[in-house]
Amino acid sequence: MRLFEKYLKPLGEIGIESIAKETGIDEYSKKLNLREHLKLLIYSIIYDCVTLTALCDSLQSRDAEKNGLISISKAQLSVVNENRDYRVFVWIFYELLYSIIHKHHALSKIL
Repeated sequence: MRLFEKYLKPLGEIGIESIAKETGIDEYSKKLNLREHLKLLIYSIIYDCVTLTALCDSLQSRDAEKNGLISISKAQLSVVNENRDYRVFVWIFYELLYSIIHKHHALSKIL
């Protein structure tokens, strides 16, 4: 399994679409829905894109196309980053932690 796919797998397990629907987060951006936004965040970390310019430039590569990422301009991405409520990412973070804790029975090991 490729690295990018490995990091995407847990997102499918926690129900990103239901979180997006419940929060209404995708009403503000048709092109960059929550799932696509998370994919871009993961991609930017794996490929060490430290600026929006670097990320948007790298989205023109074959790797980005092969990973099914959408191409988006720096201005569009900036607007979405600015307007999207960060609390949805906090919710996803907690869902991922919850999943990891239960999957590895970590709570019973701590207590």
